[in-house]
Amino acid sequence: GGQPLVAPGNAMRKLRSSPQRRQRGATLIMGIVFLTLLMLSVTIAFRMSNNNLKAVGNMQSQAEAEASAERAIERVISTDSIFLAPAATNVAKDEYDVTVAVAAPECIRSVAIEANTSPDANPNIYIQNLPPGSNSGYVETHWNIPATATGVSAGSRVVVNQGVRIVMQSDPNPCP
Repeated sequence: GGQPLVAPGNAMRKLRSSPQRRQRGATLIMGIVFLTLLMLSVTIAFRMSNNNLKAVGNMQSQAEAEASAERAIERVISTDSIFLAPAATNVAKDEYDVTVAVAAPECIRSVAIEANTSPDANPNIYIQNLPPGSNSGYVETHWNIPATATGVSAGSRVVVNQGVRIVMQSDPNPCP
């Protein structure tokens, strides 16, 4: 025939190179698949950690707003004058960038204190020369003080209600 002659060394080389090329192609495809899976898992992990970071930041912002509201209430109740003439108070931004609006204290309950009655379940006070059970001139008052703290940078908003019990003179009536 008319077939060209192939040298025996070339035929062997040709047979050997074909499976190697196939293996190289399969290795390349598997490498691409594994790199794609690795990239996908890294992307998911990054997104999850980013969401967790945002959640922790929001919790911190809320805690700072709550602390600011409690601190503002403590400042307001540090003197009894706020109970004699209840009025709303606004506190400017603090170090956490939180603004607090403290509403006027609201008297919830007022109980007259009897003089010289110690075994009594009601509040009592000892006043010399007053007969037991008579009006002492003092009342035990219970107040609610709401405060709204608003974080400017994080947009957090927290409402805190603080209960206060204070003994005051009954005239003028502090708890209408």
